[in-house]
Amino acid sequence: MLKRKKNFLGLLGLVLVALMTVVAYFLPAEGAFAEGTSSVTDTIRVTVYDQFPSVEITSPETDYVAISKEITVTVLYENVSYVNFTLKYNDEDGNPQTVTLPQFIPDDLDPVYNYASGTKTITINLDDYGLSYGHYTFSVDADSPVGKPAGGAIEFDYVPAMLEQTGSEENTNDPIVDVEWSDGIAKIEIMPVDGDGNPLFDEPIVIEVPAPYEAGSQSVTLPFTSYGIESGDYDIVITTYRAETDPGTGETTFVVVPSPHASFPISYTRPNAPDVPNTGSFLGGFSLAKGDIVITSVIAFVFIALIAFIFVGRRKKDYRKNVRSRK
Repeated sequence: MLKRKKNFLGLLGLVLVALMTVVAYFLPAEGAFAEGTSSVTDTIRVTVYDQFPSVEITSPETDYVAISKEITVTVLYENVSYVNFTLKYNDEDGNPQTVTLPQFIPDDLDPVYNYASGTKTITINLDDYGLSYGHYTFSVDADSPVGKPAGGAIEFDYVPAMLEQTGSEENTNDPIVDVEWSDGIAKIEIMPVDGDGNPLFDEPIVIEVPAPYEAGSQSVTLPFTSYGIESGDYDIVITTYRAETDPGTGETTFVVVPSPHASFPISYTRPNAPDVPNTGSFLGGFSLAKGDIVITSVIAFVFIALIAFIFVGRRKKDYRKNVRSRK
């Protein structure tokens, strides 16, 4: 019975193989559909809008500090139809104000998409808008028919004077700073302060600018070593003044010019004190180091101890002779 079952399964397998061979033979060959005259080819076009507009301020960096009334800004734009520029600040009463600058439209707009890419540099003269020293935010925004609006912004301070550390004095490590000031500044006071804002010098260092009070710069060495200041990072506070002359008396007075940024960081490393040999007052004239004194003292002690030992030994020997002679 088992043998008949195996024969039946074997025959069934052969029939299935033969059937599959016949079906495969009658399948259409590759490319058969392409040979027919009724074939249809569909073309699908997909448009991907990945060229969205972008705009970025590449120069200057945010938190820029300027002593010039002319601010130069460079903008990198891509796929934009226009770029808008705005300047924001707070007036003397603390109210926010906005100045809208002329719009920029590229000359080489694409005729199909109406956008362009490139670099734009503009110079803003703050005097043209009646603006003085203060904190400002410069913003840009752009758009095009493709994509969504883009924008960016930086902040900067327009100051009457600024300071930057340029090096250190060779022997004392006293900080060397370069002080710059703008037109109209008549006097500058420089004072380093500690972390709590306390002054570190008895009196500020003063730079007096002669009339007609033009913009300039001067290098100053800060006497940190003379004041025994410890190593560390410090802030230098600058106070600027303008000169006002009374037309009646001709007397000149100095008036403080407010600044949005009057503190500038520096670093100082206190020099190491030279090593002084600890020779003592008695042997100081011989220029002997402490190690030499110790070695010499040990040798002298051993020598004296040896002499004392020999002397005491001889006295005991003689004393014994005297005792024997008495007997």
